[in-house]
Amino acid sequence: MKPRQIHGSVLPAASVVFLALAGAALAAPVTLKTNDEFGTSSFNAVGQWNNDAAPSPGNEYFSSTYTLRTPADTGATYTFAGDSLTMQAGSRLLGKSLGTQTINFTNGAGLILNGGLLNQANTSTTAFTLNVGGKISVTAASSMGAAGSGTANTTSENLNIDAVISGSGDLTIAGNLNGNGNTGITRFNAANPDYTGTVIVAQPSVISSLTHRLLQLGNVNSLQKATLSIVTTGPNPVSFNQNANTAPFNIGGLSGTSTQRLSDTAGNPVNLNVGGNNASTTFSGTLTGAGNLTKSGTGTLTFSGINAYSGNTTVAAGILEMAYATLSDTSTVTITAGAKLNLTHNKVDRVTSLVLGSETKGPGTYHKDNSNGFITGTGSILVASGPPGAQEVVLIASDPVAATATTSINGDIGNWSQAGVPAAPNNYHTGIFTLRTPSSTTSETITFGGSTLSLNTGGRLLGKAAAGVNGNTSVQTLNVNLIFNGGNIDQAGGNTSSTLVINGPVQSLAPASVGSLANTTNFETLDFAGPISGDSEINIAGAANGGANRGLVRFSAANPFTGTVNVQQPGTNTIQSPLHRLLQLGHVNALQNATLN
Repeated sequence: MKPRQIHGSVLPAASVVFLALAGAALAAPVTLKTNDEFGTSSFNAVGQWNNDAAPSPGNEYFSSTYTLRTPADTGATYTFAGDSLTMQAGSRLLGKSLGTQTINFTNGAGLILNGGLLNQANTSTTAFTLNVGGKISVTAASSMGAAGSGTANTTSENLNIDAVISGSGDLTIAGNLNGNGNTGITRFNAANPDYTGTVIVAQPSVISSLTHRLLQLGNVNSLQKATLSIVTTGPNPVSFNQNANTAPFNIGGLSGTSTQRLSDTAGNPVNLNVGGNNASTTFSGTLTGAGNLTKSGTGTLTFSGINAYSGNTTVAAGILEMAYATLSDTSTVTITAGAKLNLTHNKVDRVTSLVLGSETKGPGTYHKDNSNGFITGTGSILVASGPPGAQEVVLIASDPVAATATTSINGDIGNWSQAGVPAAPNNYHTGIFTLRTPSSTTSETITFGGSTLSLNTGGRLLGKAAAGVNGNTSVQTLNVNLIFNGGNIDQAGGNTSSTLVINGPVQSLAPASVGSLANTTNFETLDFAGPISGDSEINIAGAANGGANRGLVRFSAANPFTGTVNVQQPGTNTIQSPLHRLLQLGHVNALQNATLN
């Protein structure tokens, strides 16, 4: 080994080796050896560290499967003294703020989330806040969240991420961690240009904040290179801070299934710019509100669901693909040079203004054959002025489980993307949510006011005639033009002998499941009194509704349907009616053109 010279002196090789080993010993990793107990903290104390010393510069700290708590106080600020803190899979950094507490990771590599969980969780009934500053690197799939009330729209704790986030690991916000109790608010308040992972906002037990929701973006560039995946069953899992709403909110990519409103915390429209990470993503949920959408980046953003936002749409780069004709009638659609709008719905979608390149087009219909490559696919755009025509309206939340005389079928309880009782000429869609009929215990006829009602994949029309009234034999007739588009329809009053009659045409465009409940003494009936058309398969009973559909489905009309009807065993249950069975043909031509399987 060649001797090393320091300040004009030459050290022997053996001394260099000794110093190197001593430095390595000082930099040895320090690990948490067990959980911090309630009321204790190793964050700034000896606590449970295996070197029996408080965190200090020159050391890197790790928690493998244990919980590290912050001090339980009402408002102090702490800086983690070590060069880094790594939370491995199974570990948890638990904020125990009793007021507004700040923890900073400004030294070395800062906080490293390598599979661990960061959350503020002191109590679900008080709005305590944990601020996290400095640097956070996400190196493996990790989680964040804040506790909150178990009741929707009440009290939330707050986890404010003021730190700059980097890395490529995914981050799950809320979800089923912390016993589904992370119902509070996580805020991203910094620009994070070097974070390229996916932020997954998942459903906890409820969403406790009506305004701030589960994830709030407090900076327009918080997710500029990240993909946002929203997969909650509750609507609007993300909020946009009104103070940050001074420019478009930039989202690297968008995916998921949720309903999301494009408005800030004060109700003002939001401009959403999606695509900056150049990835191709699919969003099957619903965008609502008066905000505007811009597609940027070289990738393809596919909208496979029914959107209901009323603002303008701009395709600035790449491809925007739309499976439904849901552009607002009063909006402007702009497609810049090199970008494309791919319409796969085979319909005419009306707008007020269309700009192709730099040219504003006059009234008329534009499609792949006359748009100079700006529009592709099977759909077209009609440029026309005047009052809005038929709108595509979608459920943004499921109807309440509790029995009620008014549901979204016959009233406005706030669950449609457009306010008001369903009315023609609008077309209505369940999306991924459940639409219930009223729970009347007497026979009644209900007329659905919309032009059509589509049951979409993941969605469900649930008959609640005589809900919960044992043996009740009432008949509920629903006048509706029904479209099977991948969803389910069940009569499921529970413990009843009631009947739901679908009186109107039914068109089967995508596989659907239909059935009715039964118990050991009663069976319910789902009766299709109107003609069924289309060619996509219809499944009777089977695994739908948890395999509990062992009641009766009746086809009472002559049906031009040309697809396959599959009658399937209801899970592991028996068929309740020895006489009527699972499917009853009430007309000699009920399956005249269909295949019975």
